Amino acid sequence: MIIEHFQGDTFIAEGQLLNDLGTPVDLTAEGVTVRSEVRLDGFRPADAPVATLTSAIVTTDYTLTATDTTGWPTSMLVCNVRYVKDGKTFSTHEFKIKCMMSPTQ
Repeated sequence: MIIEHFQGDTFIAEGQLLNDLGTPVDLTAEGVTVRSEVRLDGFRPADAPVATLTSAIVTTDYTLTATDTTGWPTSMLVCNVRYVKDGKTFSTHEFKIKCMMSPTQ
């Protein structure tokens, strides 16, 4: 999946964690933390992230946000979502963010 995003706009991604039956998990009750970083496509492990997204959880829904994206490069970026519960970590597949310069300045 590729999300198109204009540099300088607020980046917002929303989601849910589904269990094996396809039912949303109550992240708050289960004590799940949600974490996400944006990096340049083709990054090396030593490369710093472009951004660490702020996560907000409301029961079964989460929102990942970056309010200031003015420093994001106009390039293809990659991201995924990492969940941690009881010391166990699992992640989504990556998705791409095509960061572009906005025609309206």
